[in-house]
Amino acid sequence: MNKNILNNVLATILGVFSPIIIMPILIADMSLERYGDYVALISLIALINVFSDLGLGMYLPKEIAVNHENSNTVCKLIVAFIAIKSLFFLVSIIAIFLLVNDSFTALLLMIYCFFSSLNLTPILNGLEEYAFGAKLLLFVKIINIALVVSLDFSSSGIEKAIFIQCVISLFIFFSQCIFICTKHYFYRTKITFGFVQDTIRNAYAFFLSRLLVNIYQRSSVYIISLFLSANLVAIYSIGFQLYQVGQAIIGAISRVLYTSTVKTKKISQIVNKTKVTVVIYFLILPIVVIYGDFILGLLFTFKVDELHVISIILFLSIFPLTISSYWGYPALVPFGRENEAHYGILLSSISYYFSLAVLYATSNITLYSVVVCIFIADFVGMIARLYYVRTMVHDLNLLDSNIGMKNER
Repeated sequence: MNKNILNNVLATILGVFSPIIIMPILIADMSLERYGDYVALISLIALINVFSDLGLGMYLPKEIAVNHENSNTVCKLIVAFIAIKSLFFLVSIIAIFLLVNDSFTALLLMIYCFFSSLNLTPILNGLEEYAFGAKLLLFVKIINIALVVSLDFSSSGIEKAIFIQCVISLFIFFSQCIFICTKHYFYRTKITFGFVQDTIRNAYAFFLSRLLVNIYQRSSVYIISLFLSANLVAIYSIGFQLYQVGQAIIGAISRVLYTSTVKTKKISQIVNKTKVTVVIYFLILPIVVIYGDFILGLLFTFKVDELHVISIILFLSIFPLTISSYWGYPALVPFGRENEAHYGILLSSISYYFSLAVLYATSNITLYSVVVCIFIADFVGMIARLYYVRTMVHDLNLLDSNIGMKNER
């Protein structure tokens, strides 16, 4: 399991740190305002993909991990995944044309939307192929950085940046397809409409519980762009990208714990990973607070005071996010507590939108206040998850004691 965690974390670090190299280049060429427009468009595609997920991103790893020895079932799940994503894309086309004025930009966004939604990472996670994921991501990020360095974004910068995203997402999809078909000797199989319906129905609880939280975690930049200027949107997107570094690393560990605990039913591994992560977190915290502005100043040419403040708030939010992630689905689902895991996410997302609604009603939406909403959401999610885990442990202990009493009799 530790090897899987290392590979998954490595892949995640590569995925989220490469934008830290790319962002200063794009901002220098485009300008901060144009970069804000670009990230808003990318966030729009993320918003569309949230709806196309339909809960499959959480459901499939679990089902594939359980049925990993049954090639026929795994093949059917993969085909169902691709079929569902392809059908939903037809709806996405309409949304993109309605929300994006420039036809060429809309075309590029459609291509990016389609192949990014077809990312087979949930399949690879279920098969526990984290090493391949890390190697593939390293390769594509090197290509991504090379393309950004080699192109001039001072003219048609947004279109060029989106084109790069199209190339990367297309390459990832076909590489994943080739690997899965050759490494695991999967074959083409037929699925019935009923099987697709059952897959959507079984995944739908994951979709509903995570819908609101996925909207603000994956597409909050687009939401914020409706209220703030392009310059502030750019600053927010940079801060949020840094937050996603921590969020993605925690998520990478959580995903491995999720599939591993489904098989082993051992909570001790979650306890150990929580302790290690918390220690590392408190070692990094003083660096972020004391030296964060200096580090950001080395990366960006604009004044970073606002960026440093929101980075501190978002880093503080990583702690409750860690507890919520480790003690959510990895701890609850293996013991039949899926509903409780869903409720924790739902309460977290409701608190975010409630906070944002209060800010909007009182005309207090600012760069700082929208970041505080994220902290509130993560904190509420942590409290909810700890409550449900405590209840689960109490119930399991009670069950064990009852079994012991019956055996004595």
